[in-house]
Amino acid sequence: MIEVVRRLMGPDVPIEERALVTLLGAHYIDHHAMAAEDAQRWSPEQWGRAMFEDRRSLLQRTRDLGFLGALLSSPQPEGRVAGWTVDDTTAGWLRMESTSQLTSDQVVVCVHAEGVTLTTAVRYERSISRIAWRLISTQHRRFAPTVLRRAHRLLASRGNPPIPS
Repeated sequence: MIEVVRRLMGPDVPIEERALVTLLGAHYIDHHAMAAEDAQRWSPEQWGRAMFEDRRSLLQRTRDLGFLGALLSSPQPEGRVAGWTVDDTTAGWLRMESTSQLTSDQVVVCVHAEGVTLTTAVRYERSISRIAWRLISTQHRRFAPTVLRRAHRLLASRGNPPIPS
């Protein structure tokens, strides 16, 4: 079964999801939503870790993701997910952030009865950032649906326990 992932950008991002983004002055925002009836079996943090971390050996990750991808996907301690700092979390969503010399970024993972969403916001910190993100964002938009689908398959295959009640 192919899971359909819907993408929205800019002003089309649902207001309730957009409200979770606290990155002031964001120049770019997109939103990917995947329907999954069992999405609420896992917490937003479990979804975030399944999307961005990979617990396989470095050799296996390198084979599948390339060297840089393998390094970026290594498991992280509590309070961090794949190098992102966990900014805030509730039972229904997780907000992570990262800052570099070029951009400030936020990612929000929301879990709903209908499925899971991934919202990305970027603020350019330098004039060159707009050009760099324009090049990178094409790959980001192509890769985001794969990230959601892979996370769903990974969570289901692990038999992760449902979130505590």
